[in-house]
Amino acid sequence: MRYSLFIILLFLVAPAQAEDELQKSNFWTYRYENDVFLEIDRYYTQGGRIEFSADFLKQSPLNYLLPALKNDSNRVLIYMEHRCYTPTSLTLSRVQRGDHPYAGVFLFGQERWSYSSSKHRILNSGLALGWMGPDAKCEEMQKSIHKATNNAEPQGWNNQLNGAFIANYNLSIEQGFINFQWMTFSVLTRVRLGTLFDDARIGARLRLGKVATTFSVPDALGKGKMRWNMFFESNLEFVVYNATLQGGLANSEDIYSLTAKSIEGVVFVGRAGVQLAFRSLAFEYAQSYNTRRFSGGLDHKYGSALVRVYF
Repeated sequence: MRYSLFIILLFLVAPAQAEDELQKSNFWTYRYENDVFLEIDRYYTQGGRIEFSADFLKQSPLNYLLPALKNDSNRVLIYMEHRCYTPTSLTLSRVQRGDHPYAGVFLFGQERWSYSSSKHRILNSGLALGWMGPDAKCEEMQKSIHKATNNAEPQGWNNQLNGAFIANYNLSIEQGFINFQWMTFSVLTRVRLGTLFDDARIGARLRLGKVATTFSVPDALGKGKMRWNMFFESNLEFVVYNATLQGGLANSEDIYSLTAKSIEGVVFVGRAGVQLAFRSLAFEYAQSYNTRRFSGGLDHKYGSALVRVYF
């Protein structure tokens, strides 16, 4: 079922080749996230995302739903994403009241990235479809990883949130205010609406390093060239609804989920990391942190690693 949706998404794009301002800016990306990087195993415990970007995706009819900056450079990508959530203890088979529910999410989506080097602005819009529940296969994924690493098998997945259809729309803007050869400072805004997340975010990002092309379409570098930077990001997130805690909007039959009253309305989210690009390869390692997302919960942090190949 999940792979059939990905095939449908591919059929929505026309195979015509479009002219682009920059060459070799098509890419494959793989990102893996896990709190084991920081010796934790709870809440958002692991996830992966595969992205593909090519010129012909600019002909996708879905782009009519995804706004872009006028007269500026664009990149369109499609992706698959897997996200898994657990409570604090993995050794208990019973429901852990007051803790994070077990939950799995699988998504297919399309994003449009629009860059303005003259206005120092990046606009990102995206549409994601998928499902939450046992069909996301988080139970099988986590158990196989724990078996391969000789860790105790998680016991509570029989209590995970039930199946629910996911449709989410995301819109974010980064506006640069300080832009030097070796430093940029930007203000960030983001809104997410749908059946998975309903929230708004405002924050700031500082980059240090070779950042002169921050607001240009990312592309492969010439022979012998290298690009690197460190980044630091802080955000305030205003939460209305979170299906990974509260269950699906149309589903009232979950074995266990949290109530709206127990959800924290304001969450601090921070992220810091390093990026390195050399010729047709790009790498990133980052750590993310957030304050508690529900009453009685704990702060959380996790690491992520990314590899991108341009062609």
